[in-house]
Amino acid sequence: MKRYLFIILLVGISHGQTIAVTSEGKIVNLNDDGTWSYQKDKERGDIPSESIWTTEYFVDDFGDPTNDGYINTFLEGKFSNSATTNSSLGVKFIITNEKVSIKLYEYNRNHAVSGQIATKSYDIALKHNGTRVKSFYGNNYSDRVTLEDKDSKRLISLFKKGGNFNFKIEEVGRYTSSIYKFEIPNASGFNEEWDKIISEEERERIERKKREDERAKRQKKEENQKQELIKNTKPIEVFNSKKFVIVVKQININGKSTFYAELENLTNRNYKSVWFTLNAKYTSDNSLYTERVSFKKVNSKSKSSFELHTGQELKDINFKFLKNKYF
Repeated sequence: MKRYLFIILLVGISHGQTIAVTSEGKIVNLNDDGTWSYQKDKERGDIPSESIWTTEYFVDDFGDPTNDGYINTFLEGKFSNSATTNSSLGVKFIITNEKVSIKLYEYNRNHAVSGQIATKSYDIALKHNGTRVKSFYGNNYSDRVTLEDKDSKRLISLFKKGGNFNFKIEEVGRYTSSIYKFEIPNASGFNEEWDKIISEEERERIERKKREDERAKRQKKEENQKQELIKNTKPIEVFNSKKFVIVVKQININGKSTFYAELENLTNRNYKSVWFTLNAKYTSDNSLYTERVSFKKVNSKSKSSFELHTGQELKDINFKFLKNKYF
């Protein structure tokens, strides 16, 4: 292995092997004979690192810190446009519990790129650990590029996973061609700072929202399963008159039986409701099942339906007409 001169930012021990992190963020093994080699992904375990993230707090009108915190870091990169190529760039992240904003300092000057006079829009390409992910989108209305809500949440989720991030931010405009590139070699430590800015109330809200989303996802899955079963179940005709025809289907999901009935209106009349008595027997023990049911908003030459959670499968199903109401 050839010997090279490189700047070592951090030295540590991992699984008995002396390791180092170079100024480019590369991890190398340092051998006893003075040689070195790049560390493979599978060798990387407990790699010592200092977090690039810090937590700061917004201030009120008097300049005093509030309880509203944000995660902050400053990076360097390069930018290019029609007037320059690969010039120095300063990048500052401002991350709250809802939003990700990025301030871009061309030539590393004190003033960030402004969108106050005219809003600037940006496409944000990203590679996470070498793999390209779905692009993000942001707008600059003041002095920072702020990602849309869904994109902010998605990027925060990626930061929580740590790893390497390569950004390419391109201004979207007819007469503009500014491109900003920068890298986060190691995003570890983000979770620790994230915990600092999330209040107990906010944490409970996030957990509650997570449970609600999981329940909604489960309900949607069950509804799709139900509709698929209804579609593939053969209907049985149980009532036929000059005015109406009724067919029924019974489906079983997770051991629970659902009774689905559909009425077809053969007339030219519109009905507010059509009432029947449903008589049947439980298949399991022949016990009687009776229910007063109605079909709502039955328009002329159309169909209306309802469903009942009967718990068990029914047999000997019979509908007896009771009354109907007109609009």
